[in-house]
Amino acid sequence: MPHQGKRLARARPVSAAGAQSVAGAEADETRTVDLDARGRLLLHGYEVELRVPVSLCFHYRGAPKAAQEPTRVDITTRTSVTVSLDAHDIKPRDPAGNLLARDLRLLGTRIGREASVSASLTAYPAP
Repeated sequence: MPHQGKRLARARPVSAAGAQSVAGAEADETRTVDLDARGRLLLHGYEVELRVPVSLCFHYRGAPKAAQEPTRVDITTRTSVTVSLDAHDIKPRDPAGNLLARDLRLLGTRIGREASVSASLTAYPAP
């Protein structure tokens, strides 16, 4: 199956010291795919369905060939995801976890009712 990501400019190969170009070495290649991931967010014991726009950036040693595995995959949200605090029962609590009823009135005025979340992770093949 051919790679279907969009081709980005090739990076210049560098030596282990990171300072000199490696003569005759094939440049690494990166392919990026944008998609909408759908799944469930489990937070604080509550599960909510979410749709998250993400970019997957596949890194290859040299030009990728059929069935070649990437050296790493970067996964990054393209936009922030809005997470409802109420849907996950996130409310003002003391250090022991007891609800602070007097601070509930602050929700929506001084304390937001939603959190804007973005994420980035890098995955490497198992050794």
